[in-house]
Amino acid sequence: MNADHDFGCDSYYAASAYPTPRRPALASTETADVCVIGGGLAGLSTALELVERGLSVVLLEGERVGFGASGRSGAQLIQGYACSQEKLEGHLGFDGAKALWDMSLESLDIVRDRVARHAIDCDLTWGHMHCAIKPRQRKDLIEWQGDTERRYGYDKLRFVEREELGTMLGTSRYLAGVFDSNSGHCHPLNYTLGLARAAEAAGVRIFEGSRAISIDQGDTVTVRTSHGAVRARHVALAGNCYLEGLVPALQRKIMSVGTYIIATEQL
Repeated sequence: MNADHDFGCDSYYAASAYPTPRRPALASTETADVCVIGGGLAGLSTALELVERGLSVVLLEGERVGFGASGRSGAQLIQGYACSQEKLEGHLGFDGAKALWDMSLESLDIVRDRVARHAIDCDLTWGHMHCAIKPRQRKDLIEWQGDTERRYGYDKLRFVEREELGTMLGTSRYLAGVFDSNSGHCHPLNYTLGLARAAEAAGVRIFEGSRAISIDQGDTVTVRTSHGAVRARHVALAGNCYLEGLVPALQRKIMSVGTYIIATEQL
């Protein structure tokens, strides 16, 4: 792995990331409309959106841009949520669940637009398959496809029977599947690094190795690091589990969860 790709762990994504410059640590007092804490997808997206609306933005990253989950996630770009729409409807009603569904589709459009507009090379590939290995699962997929099209107006799903699925996946393991042409996958670290370049080009000032250690409240908020400070009207917290006590009220509401995938050389 290239020594310059120090993103917290030896991973396929780090080993295949494009070269990116190390950004300086904050060593002075900066002023901005907004101080964003965290250089992952949430922080960079927030910074980019704000600066494009005419606000001045300083972003503080404790390690390197893309160091945390944003640079080593599964990077699945998929409609919907981890739980079913049926479960969301049980909690929120149809209108609330439909609003969340539409937000998930909007997020896919945002990624598609940013990759094209900022020429982000991140191996973005569209296409996602839900597969069935049991007859019951095949039946569930048929019902899910029909329900999604009928009630949510989503027409990107195509049911695929076993024979065609075998030619698509190179295996006869699955009975059937539902192909979603609007969902996909990308290289998460290269996408995150591309967002950082786009944010800087738009005017965001990014400082790495600049962990926020305290926030002084007031009409003007002061975010302090070991060697500098940012004075801003607003602060956006995008540090996930790395906030580490910076905002005690959030400490019990955020939990770090790790999952792992083993990647081999191409077979």
